[in-house]
Amino acid sequence: MSEKEKPRKDDLSGVFARSAIGNAVFKEEFRFLFGEIADLKILSGESPVFDAIGKQKKIIFLSLHSNEKEPSYLRDLVVALMEGDENNKVILLFELCSDIDLNEMIKLINEDPSLSKRITHFPEVLTNLFTTLGKLKEKYGERLEVILIDIPAFETLKETKDLLELAGIELDSELAKRIDVSEEEFERMSIKQKIETLETCKVIYQMIANNVKEKIERYSYSFFLDRNIKIVENVEKIYNEYKDKDGYNIIFYGGQAHGFEILKELKEVEMPPSQKVTVYIPEENIPSAYEFLRFPTSKELAKIYTFEKALRR
Repeated sequence: MSEKEKPRKDDLSGVFARSAIGNAVFKEEFRFLFGEIADLKILSGESPVFDAIGKQKKIIFLSLHSNEKEPSYLRDLVVALMEGDENNKVILLFELCSDIDLNEMIKLINEDPSLSKRITHFPEVLTNLFTTLGKLKEKYGERLEVILIDIPAFETLKETKDLLELAGIELDSELAKRIDVSEEEFERMSIKQKIETLETCKVIYQMIANNVKEKIERYSYSFFLDRNIKIVENVEKIYNEYKDKDGYNIIFYGGQAHGFEILKELKEVEMPPSQKVTVYIPEENIPSAYEFLRFPTSKELAKIYTFEKALRR
């Protein structure tokens, strides 16, 4: 059996009770899987110092939405990449719906931090993150470009309408009116109106799920996989666009599952050592990230789902 064919070690999730051992296990497993294409940097402390960071073409930051330290980590990373050369630029790939106006979102959350409670279960972290982004954009101007890589928010509204049709459920007039919106009308909405519409979609989804759970779960799983695949494709497209341009540093700042999917896709491409990816992960995020190391990609899961769907017919 070759080195690369060795089976995975027994489940070691309990080992993360002791941080030092957990870090070592994660590093070893990461190096085994991605050592040829990526270097791993574990962040610890309140605000780590990014010493001698240099020019790094591709960076993946494995985020955890509940980690309150991440806004300062992201700030220090961007600052370190900008320092030393006024020609350095940063492309930040951010997991926010692509049809949301980022500047308007930053402005609204700064004016009304309670808005974050309508978006996430971790409002303080989100508020600090958007505040940090606003300050970085103000400081660096055109040198910092933020590209939103999540699917359009309108896709969630479209999914809700499709689910209603699939379930054969009629809404009361008030709920029906709230989602009776075309794509053009949705685009013209303010951020607050879009958030209100998406909140209505959540209410309707729960109502549908309570009535026809199995059928809806299958549809939603397919939508979930499609979304993941599109996010990874968006990142790959931007990587390829900027990989040969001088002075650009590209940071993917997003969920751990998507980060590892991107790594697995990059692993299929022959990359010279000079184009290796640098992966940053806060120490606190390692226990949950460990579970995603060998988890199948959404493309792989989609093939399995399609096959199982064909068998059910």
